[in-house]
Amino acid sequence: MYDPLTELSHRLQGRNLSEVARRAGMAYDNVHRLAHRRQDDIYIRTYVKLLKVLDEMDGERAGA
Repeated sequence: MYDPLTELSHRLQGRNLSEVARRAGMAYDNVHRLAHRRQDDIYIRTYVKLLKVLDEMDGERAGA
């Protein structure tokens, strides 16, 4: 079964979580909890916001 929070956690691994939090306009603690699967649920808009930030960061990596 697909688990979007596990997918998000995997995408956050190896990232600068402070930078992700800053770009997403979120508190570092919230991003840290998501990265380490200590959060059971989030708002869909938060999930989408984080995916957009991660996609942007991936695009910057590919362009570098």
